[in-house]
Amino acid sequence: MKFSIKNLAFVAVAATAATLASCSEDDSIQVPNRDPTLTVTNPDGSMSGASIRRANLDPNTAVEFKLVASDADGNIDRFIVERNDILVGIPASDVSLTIDGNVTPLPANPLLILNAEQNGFTKTIRLRSAGAFGDSVKYTFTVRDAEARDAEVNITLVNSVPPTPLQAEIKNVEFYNRAATAARPGAMDLDLGQFRRSDGDTLSEIQDLGNNSDGTWKKTWVAENNTTLRKAPANADYNSLTTEKQLIALYDEAKTDLTASDVIKKGDVYLAKKENRNKYYVILVNDVVDLALNESDKYVISIKQN
Repeated sequence: MKFSIKNLAFVAVAATAATLASCSEDDSIQVPNRDPTLTVTNPDGSMSGASIRRANLDPNTAVEFKLVASDADGNIDRFIVERNDILVGIPASDVSLTIDGNVTPLPANPLLILNAEQNGFTKTIRLRSAGAFGDSVKYTFTVRDAEARDAEVNITLVNSVPPTPLQAEIKNVEFYNRAATAARPGAMDLDLGQFRRSDGDTLSEIQDLGNNSDGTWKKTWVAENNTTLRKAPANADYNSLTTEKQLIALYDEAKTDLTASDVIKKGDVYLAKKENRNKYYVILVNDVVDLALNESDKYVISIKQN
């Protein structure tokens, strides 16, 4: 049998019509449902992703994050919060977790998501680190769609190790203008809080500069034996210094190495560092006793050290 061009054209048209008819019998083409997404960032956007780890926190430090959830199908069904892999309960008040400023953030957990938030939402999360040094806490936030597909993020807050305490304070040490046995300016061993003569001594960290030519007392210190001397900032609080970290931070804040102190006054706070031992000291001047025509002039000082 021979087919004419007209016969071939008829066959092609018929095939096309059959294909169209077949498509019309099916429902519209289904786009597969897409998984929800969830990301976490700092409010300033400096960190993002599926997990964040914040380390070296002090106990009970409050830290804020933003959670951004989305679902292109408008299908978010549940919001779930876990602490250390356990569902967060529903307390009357929980200051360790707030959501958008609300200290009772979860009327239920899992929380049913409704209306516009099914498409997505942004929430500000405020968390508080664990209550003791060296401890950590992990929060897991999950969004789940109606087909039980999850997206989750983890936030881990890690506290710093316990701070190293300072040694026992040495209180009310007498630091004389002169060493009576040698008529030399006095010096001070800050490690032991011992008054020493300055000539040839290798154990002292600070030395008094003695008298002016007219016999008046200079009331001035210099550092010696590989020690640097700095004056503490005006707002320094000697009594609040209890840890090595605080002492080193205050020394660093003081910044300027002194060739000589200012004229020493009651209430002054100075800092010293023994360079070859990485040893730090803070010195409080409890009193300055200036006796006219007397070599018994002295400072009364207290010392803290790492």
